Amino acid sequence: MGETFGWATKQLHNGDRVCRSGWNGKDMFLVLVEDWQGTFRKGFVRGVLYKHLPFICLKTADGCLVTWVASQTDVLATDWEVVSLKEFLKELVKEAGLCPHGADLCTPCDICAGMMKRTSDGVAR
Repeated sequence: MGETFGWATKQLHNGDRVCRSGWNGKDMFLVLVEDWQGTFRKGFVRGVLYKHLPFICLKTADGCLVTWVASQTDVLATDWEVVSLKEFLKELVKEAGLCPHGADLCTPCDICAGMMKRTSDGVAR
């Protein structure tokens, strides 16, 4: 048995990525986006920076990002867990063919290797 939605929300505020073990999509997880600067195609004045509130973003199974709102099932679920840093980096390597810091596919860079060593349970903190 995993953790509650309240627990998962606290993990998001701590900077962790979370997911539900019951989700069908592989490699899906949530992150809390607090600092975002993006562009809008239509409906906004160009060059104007708009304030935004923090929001939760879902990384989908096909690698896309989308804003996310919990369903009743998600709120009441007790299968929430933190996505390990090791698994997250493994997914980045698989999708991009490189580590996020430029190492080749087979060799983790010093930054990634150091992050994996610093966390005994493989979870980014």
